[in-house]
Amino acid sequence: MFLDKQEDIESVLLLTQLQDISITVTLRGVDEVFTSTFEEIATEIDGRPTLLINPLSPSLGNKLVAAVRLMNIEFTLPDPTAKEKQNTYNFNANFIRKEKFEDKPVIRISFPEKRRYNRVVPRPDQPITLTVDSPSGPTSQYLVNVSEGGVGFYTNFDESELEKDKHLHIQLQFADGTQVDTKVVLRWISRFDTPMTIEGINYFCFCGAEFLEIEQDKLDYIIRYVHQRQEEQLQALINDESQWTDF
Repeated sequence: MFLDKQEDIESVLLLTQLQDISITVTLRGVDEVFTSTFEEIATEIDGRPTLLINPLSPSLGNKLVAAVRLMNIEFTLPDPTAKEKQNTYNFNANFIRKEKFEDKPVIRISFPEKRRYNRVVPRPDQPITLTVDSPSGPTSQYLVNVSEGGVGFYTNFDESELEKDKHLHIQLQFADGTQVDTKVVLRWISRFDTPMTIEGINYFCFCGAEFLEIEQDKLDYIIRYVHQRQEEQLQALINDESQWTDF
């Protein structure tokens, strides 16, 4: 049974002694499967509940987990309603950090996150050009990330041109020549205390924008792009041993 809500996972884990539950951990993109046990449900610094699990076996998993980050946790528990029956549960989690808990090494992981779409950063040698229509005409802005749901970008627009839920028209130009013209709505605006300077241009805000009325063939292209870029980033992390850290 796949669990995608924190409260569902917690209710299942409370059926037995947490530390007695053996788990199977599959790291995204890694063929080898690892084992561990739960240690504790622990509150994070920002107040959200998280899970602590014990070091992975084989120990290679402890080196890879910080680089790969995304994992699937699977475990089996007795069915409380049927004698001798077992139920298998699994959920997705993200690596947060390695730390010590009661003087023991542990791995802190998240409960399933509510973010709907995975975001990717364009390759440095294949940037995506972002143009945003403004009262003064089309203006180039700095694209930070793209997902199936929208884009994140740095902007040097005047504050008077930015407000939450404002509709804009944008154009994305991909390295292979594909062009995506669509409307977006500003969902998130974060103003910098100090301007972000990139290639001599000062940017004053980060904006998150959601696609509106995007053509299906263009959306399909973005979905393929995001998936391909995710795989590239994942393989780069796995192949770069300098990013592997143990306890």
